[in-house]
Amino acid sequence: MNAKRSCLTKSNNMTNGKTVKMNFRNGVLAGAALVAFALISLSAVRATRESIFFESEYLASEEAYRTVVSENRHLKDSLTHIYENLDEIYKFTWQNIDFWLDYYQVKFQRVAKAQIILETNALKSKICLKNNNLFGMKMAKYRPTTAKGIRYKHAYYDNFIESIRDYKLYQDYFDVENCPDEYSYLKMLEKNRYAKALHYVSALRIIIEREFPDETDTKNKKIRQGTN
Repeated sequence: MNAKRSCLTKSNNMTNGKTVKMNFRNGVLAGAALVAFALISLSAVRATRESIFFESEYLASEEAYRTVVSENRHLKDSLTHIYENLDEIYKFTWQNIDFWLDYYQVKFQRVAKAQIILETNALKSKICLKNNNLFGMKMAKYRPTTAKGIRYKHAYYDNFIESIRDYKLYQDYFDVENCPDEYSYLKMLEKNRYAKALHYVSALRIIIEREFPDETDTKNKKIRQGTN
């Protein structure tokens, strides 16, 4: 009888030992799973944050904002500030054009702004208003572009900001960094036949001197006129 009890006790102890071990192992596995889930979640949060604030240059619309917020509640506070300023960011003004020219580090901005005036009839042309095309760009065939397609025989964009970004891609494609000055850049535009108009560059120079003069322009103008 005692032997049976002893055997039963040993059996129970072994069973309890196995149960404890299994519970411990399950606990460890569950803990590891929680840690892994936490790490994956943290990576997802970081990836989401980076994709929104670094890969994306801006939020495209109210719908995009709401989608991001609904899927990523932890980012709501950060995105609220951006959303509240979307109207100002997207407003089609010369102040914003200047901002995005700076943002994309467009070179020779006086020339770029003169092109905008000339190509869009001072922001009033159909290509400008319907295509969001500030520079009279045609659809690029060989270089990278942000254009969505062709409309009215010209490239069209989601918004004017993408047009500025595309102009920067044009500059990068033709290695504008190697142009030492504004004069060289104008010659490059002429050489690459940016526009078909015969006096395109001359027209740009007139606009630059009239709308965006600096001390050098004033000095050169006086020399041409024979004044001091």
